[in-house]
Parts: sequence; structure tokens; C-alpha cells
Amino acid sequence: MKILIYCPNSEIDKTSFGGLPVALDCGFALWPKCCGCERKLRFLGKIATENCLLNFYMCSSDECPTGDPDFGDNKDVSVLYGDLRYIDAPARR
Repeated sequence: MKILIYCPNSEIDKTSFGGLPVALDCGFALWPKCCGCERKLRFLGKIATENCLLNFYMCSSDECPTGDPDFGDNKDVSVLYGDLRYIDAPARR
């Protein structure tokens, strides 16, 4: 199987869709969970802003009303620029 998305570390602080989220290398990163079904959220991509990177996640479970901004099945996690690393994807439940 070939890798569909190739993103070298030189592109780690750029906007991208798919792939893996990023965190500060010195920090601890938790993969977010859905507030409804407690499953780990699916990573969608990251957007570079002037001050930080925004990692975007959403629930892909049929049990959750995806798209409802007040439900908690979508999340964004901001990461300040610095010594960044990719976060390994968790095992799917």
C-alpha cells in the first residue's frame, strides 16, 4: 500500500488537509473524543493562522448529529508555533 499523503517536516507548520495533526514537541497531546459517543474524533486537517495552527476534528459515528456546533462532536485545537511534531493517530475503536 502506498502512502496517499506525503508531508515532510518542512511543511509541518503549513495548512494541509488529511494527514496527521501537530503538537508542540515538548508538550503532551491528547487525541480529542466526541462528547456524545466517546469515540476518538477523525482528524480533518490543519489551518495555519498568524499566531497558531488550528487542528480540526469531527466525529464520524452515525450515532452523533455531526454539524451541530453545540453538541461537541466537532473540535478545533490550537497549537502555538514552536518546535512541532506530528501526533500519531490512535487505534480506531
